[in-house]
Amino acid sequence: MFFNVLRHALIVIVIVALTLLLARQSGAWVALGSIAIIAALVCGLGAALLKTTTVGKITWKNRVAGCLLPWGYKLGRGQLPKIALVVWLSWLLIAGITLASTRYAPSSATVGWGRATAVWLTWACWLILAGAAALLLFRFAQFSREGSKPSSTIAKAMAGCIALLLGSIAASAFHYPVLALLIAGVPIVLTLLPVMVMLLMMLGYSLAGKPVRWN
Repeated sequence: MFFNVLRHALIVIVIVALTLLLARQSGAWVALGSIAIIAALVCGLGAALLKTTTVGKITWKNRVAGCLLPWGYKLGRGQLPKIALVVWLSWLLIAGITLASTRYAPSSATVGWGRATAVWLTWACWLILAGAAALLLFRFAQFSREGSKPSSTIAKAMAGCIALLLGSIAASAFHYPVLALLIAGVPIVLTLLPVMVMLLMMLGYSLAGKPVRWN
């Protein structure tokens, strides 16, 4: 699990770094177009590798394709064209957010390091809350589509994410950056803290060469 999360994080970092590099050399719109072309090539290669693999047999093709198409399997419902489309759109979304952040984020030279960092962290929290709300909405719709009753916990968690997001945005709009960060960030930290501790424990056991047992 830890290495899977690490792989996904590294892929996002690569997309962000590539977007920033292209934007610095050619401008935002050219960078976005270039990312669209690169993502199409990457997704096409990943889909081609998966299409030529043997079912039930894991080879280097599966591993490479897993890096090129790291997500989208649930949204794509196992259909290769839809999986590739989801990954391609995610490249564009990450690149778009990166370009928007670099264009509209405050500079530390004008507002100071403290406030600039608070704004960046707040935006990151907004992105996490929006992503969590979207994921919960997808799960809610999936339960409804399958004919089963969605859990009230999903609805409450989704409403909580939306409320925190709107509350933080409102605090930011009324020029309370620290309050906006606290509203969005504290619940995320409290929620992710047990997961972070577990991942650190797994990493420690892996580095020590000891088997991980939780029962």
